[in-house]
Amino acid sequence: MAPAVDVEISPLAYGGVRIEPAGELGDTEQWIADHQIMRELMLVGWAVENEKARLMVLGWSAVQVQHRLRMLRVSLEGLQSGERTAVAAAAATEEHYRAHPEASLGETLAAVVADIERDHLRWPARLADLDGLERSADLPSLNRLLQCSVELENAVRRICDWHMQVAADGIRAMWRQLTEHGRAGDEAREMAVEQVRQALLAARAASGPAATATATATAVTRR
Repeated sequence: MAPAVDVEISPLAYGGVRIEPAGELGDTEQWIADHQIMRELMLVGWAVENEKARLMVLGWSAVQVQHRLRMLRVSLEGLQSGERTAVAAAAATEEHYRAHPEASLGETLAAVVADIERDHLRWPARLADLDGLERSADLPSLNRLLQCSVELENAVRRICDWHMQVAADGIRAMWRQLTEHGRAGDEAREMAVEQVRQALLAARAASGPAATATATATAVTRR
């Protein structure tokens, strides 16, 4: 969710928790860690205060949950097209191939898909952090916001799953360019992305992005 910093979490007397580093950090590292962790916690929807190298998580905040809803809606809109994911997958596949020319297609798929999930999409890790977290509040208006967040998260999770399939298609297409056709660089990436793009266009007749995943995979595989 945030930087690789070990933290200690302890309950507060009147509700909420205190989060503080488990070890010593320099001033700059402390500042970066605090702000990154605080940003991610607030994106979840919590009220967070920074007090003397300690983060106080005080409970759900309607303002922060509304901000989360906005971010989820923006992400949903931005994820409607799979082309950027195909571009990222092709570039990452070539980079991995150069670093690990002995790697199999299966090994390349596993490594590059993980990179795309972590560095390009980001939401899968954020959503995984919340697995099993109860989202409820005594205040009815806040409870409705939390339930709306859960619904939007499910929509984002579904479209991210689709993007992971698009990424896999891009990886396979780029792999063929590198290993079967002997192409590399801009030419190989453009041809691989064009294969995925044409498959996406052919599948667009379906009802939506998630529904086109199977058709897209089939079309790319046939090329």
